Amino acid sequence: MAISQQVLSTIPLFEGVESRILEEIAGIMQLRLFARRETVIAKGANSDSLAFLLEGSLQIVDFGEDGSEVGLHLLKPGDYFGELSLIDNQPRSATVVAVVPSTVGLLPRKAARQLFFGYPLIAERVMIRLAAVVRQLSHQRTLLSISNAQQRVYLQLLAMARTDINAETGDSTVIENLPTQQQMAFNINTSRETVSRAIHSLQKRGILKKEGRVIIVLQPALLRKLAEEGPDALEKRISGADVVAIEAPPVAREA
Repeated sequence: MAISQQVLSTIPLFEGVESRILEEIAGIMQLRLFARRETVIAKGANSDSLAFLLEGSLQIVDFGEDGSEVGLHLLKPGDYFGELSLIDNQPRSATVVAVVPSTVGLLPRKAARQLFFGYPLIAERVMIRLAAVVRQLSHQRTLLSISNAQQRVYLQLLAMARTDINAETGDSTVIENLPTQQQMAFNINTSRETVSRAIHSLQKRGILKKEGRVIIVLQPALLRKLAEEGPDALEKRISGADVVAIEAPPVAREA
């Protein structure tokens, strides 16, 4: 299997890169197919390539002291990974697993390092990406340090909607492409049932409504308070009559 220059040009890291460079990359990049739950790269393995997710979905995971998996974040098509090991010549720092059947492009180590150190535009994008990863991991550590599992769910929802919340007007906001409850649970080290109960509770209280893989946050200020203070904040608000009740339409029943 070969990759085309046209496909390479849609990858954010290569956007605007001259065609001769893309042609060289297309000529040496190898494509691999991974089945669901198959390991793409393993923590501690030697680094021999820079990887690009072309189709599917991948999960970056690490392991706790008790051996349990902890989800760090999901990768979407166009994302690349494995750059840390190529930069510092150390073993892989985390494991990457296919969430669904996925296609990955592998750029050999030598060619990837030439891109990193020979093209300022690509070097700048890699540095910006690394800064974003550090910030995300910092948030993840803070999230996992919270003992209350429902509060971790609220924080996760808030993080996905954060950039759309209008703090001044309190307008509703939308969370699109919601991960599955199992993926959300994996990311915050809890059970799928806990995620389901937390979301159902928010729906019942009129704080949000769910439509397939889309969540509409009707009361973002209250979601933020729950995320910061935990489930007890909801009871305090209810006792203070601050929650706006939004009734769900009656469910039709068969005669």
